[in-house]
Amino acid sequence: MAASAETSSLPEAKRTKYDVTDSASEPTTSTPSNPFVFSIGNVRLKARDLNSKEPVIGSVSSDAMVLASHVWKKFLFPPWEDGGGAASIAQKEIDCTEDNPIALLILLNIAHLQFRSIPATLSYVDFYNVAILCDQYDCVQLVQPWLEKWLQDERVRSLNEGIGWLFIAWVFGRDAVFETLAAQMAKEVQTNEEGQCLDKFGRSIPLKYIPSGIIGKSTSCPLSNLTLRSYIESILEIRLATIRKLFHGPYSQIRVYEEVEQVTTGYICQQGNGPVCDALIYGSLTLYLAKKGLWPKKAAEDIHSSVETVASIIRNVKVFGLPGYTDHKYCGKRNYAEDVVAILSAMPNPILDSHKVHMKVQRGETLESRISR
Repeated sequence: MAASAETSSLPEAKRTKYDVTDSASEPTTSTPSNPFVFSIGNVRLKARDLNSKEPVIGSVSSDAMVLASHVWKKFLFPPWEDGGGAASIAQKEIDCTEDNPIALLILLNIAHLQFRSIPATLSYVDFYNVAILCDQYDCVQLVQPWLEKWLQDERVRSLNEGIGWLFIAWVFGRDAVFETLAAQMAKEVQTNEEGQCLDKFGRSIPLKYIPSGIIGKSTSCPLSNLTLRSYIESILEIRLATIRKLFHGPYSQIRVYEEVEQVTTGYICQQGNGPVCDALIYGSLTLYLAKKGLWPKKAAEDIHSSVETVASIIRNVKVFGLPGYTDHKYCGKRNYAEDVVAILSAMPNPILDSHKVHMKVQRGETLESRISR
């Protein structure tokens, strides 16, 4: 029923002491041959085997499924159907073959009160897949008793394991983590020649599970598969605007030297040795930018690097002046380090008011969420 989120679609997490190895996500040898069969089951359920990923037929309780998720309830008891009793239920089948089987089994075990089978901790990949199913089946409340343990060290893990934590934070209403990751993503996201959005490790970002309004509109990233609420306070728009600001300092200084005929003396330097001073400053600046691929002048839309990469280049600009001439120290700007710090500090956060409201609902802190659950 739900869209699949396999390990292959999720960027591999950076290995840390908080990340469980791949084997931890695999079922143990003591797992029953078909763990999707529950003794009180009265409805057929199609899932995928935990090991082979081949389709298997399970049996689940309609009562448990109804209490766990109103999405499952509507599937089993569509509002347009008259009640058909037990015979009607027995003829129904829930197809979950597109769901990650490990995440699905966790939700089913909780729904059927098999609490001893619920893991105390989740690997990054498993947590991400559980978040996808909780979102698609609208059953965040089902896993609420386990969230405190699953979210231990979330601030550290979210900064090290992968971009999937943005979606985990979105689903479970972790606004502090969400805001931190959104701001970090604005500085780290990059693009490639094919128009894909990449994380700081150069891995493709699974846009399907990035909350609406976060990525935004960009000439470098085709996002036709997203419904976007905001083009302005979005990561790619913030990225482009910030790169333009970073470019403004050195490019505007170069333009001044190129328009030198507007100055009375014909040189920017007013301390004598004008031709040499101007040439040294102009030459050192353009030569440095050329070595970094930023000269001739580039538009922000042509840059695939992240804000952090561009900021590092501009921060390390070295403009040379005449050696031994202290009176030439004010001839042109010599570095942009302070400007870079100010620009990065002023970057807006792409989180929207709609995101904040959504996460309150996910945490059950609004009247709407309490009524619906």
